[in-house]
Amino acid sequence: MLQCTMFFCYLEVNQDTTKSMANGFEVTFCYLEVNQDTTKSIGGSIMNVQILHATMTHTKEDGHVGAVHFQVEGHPKPYEMALHKSRKAKEWGYGLFFLAGSGDEDLLLEVEDEIEENDELYEQLVDAALAALEQE
Repeated sequence: MLQCTMFFCYLEVNQDTTKSMANGFEVTFCYLEVNQDTTKSIGGSIMNVQILHATMTHTKEDGHVGAVHFQVEGHPKPYEMALHKSRKAKEWGYGLFFLAGSGDEDLLLEVEDEIEENDELYEQLVDAALAALEQE
């Protein structure tokens, strides 16, 4: 069986960066608006993901903390992937949530399984959040 993975991308960046002092520590806040369409084919299934926007902050105390909001084609509600990586951690920790309110748990689990199985999709979501911080 032949499998094909296609990647289409349209990226538009609108950046708003703010630096402030919080409890004597410099905190960098950055917001990145992204329109990015991705079509992935894994095991014969296709999941179209559109990244809506991404944010990331970094402090010496908390490390990297960010979020990526995205929509999956055919799913009624968008999702949020919350990200955290402490200074000492080598891997990102993440949580997957519905962006607004509750939704169908089976759909959430389907997206979570895709993120777990599809390294390219996972890395793309993490990279979108990191790009928000790098745009400072």
